[in-house]
Amino acid sequence: MYKFSRQEQYVLILLLLAIFSGSGVLIYRNSTGQIITVMEPADNVKAEEKVPSEETAKLYVHVSGEVINPGVYELKEGSRVYEAIKMAGGVTENADMNYLNLAQILHDAQKIYVPMKGSVGLEGDEGIKENNKRGVNINSASIIELSSLPGIGQVLAQRIIEYRRTHGRFEDKKDLMKVPGIGEKRFAEIEDLIVIY
Repeated sequence: MYKFSRQEQYVLILLLLAIFSGSGVLIYRNSTGQIITVMEPADNVKAEEKVPSEETAKLYVHVSGEVINPGVYELKEGSRVYEAIKMAGGVTENADMNYLNLAQILHDAQKIYVPMKGSVGLEGDEGIKENNKRGVNINSASIIELSSLPGIGQVLAQRIIEYRRTHGRFEDKKDLMKVPGIGEKRFAEIEDLIVIY
């Protein structure tokens, strides 16, 4: 059986004490036989442990129309339209998904209206009427909602959506005139009917 020398016993005891005390001290013998002690400052370890994890911001959106469970839902900031629809139980068999941008990033207090098949452009579409009471939000409106504005048909509505995808959110109502086909005259007709949030 191998017998440890006094010096080896001393190093072994110190090593065990360091391990059990959790002090971050590491002792070892290099190739020349010299004892090396490496100590990690305890303050650094504590600082790392105390770093709080950032809480993700929340937002609330209203999902209505042809979804299984219409209502207000809480989502993480940066969530997209398809995630809100999924939280609402998905769409009904009557839903027309062709007019929604499912990849659009959501914003707090946004309303997502899932239209019914065949309702595009109909005067009786309740979702469009409801949204138009407070104004059409040009930063989140679907092609149906945009098409309900005077002088904005499906072609211009699609251009607005494409402009949003390329350039991001409208910061000012007047930015709408940067969309090809929307000049001062057409903008004046819809200025009081649109909102930004």
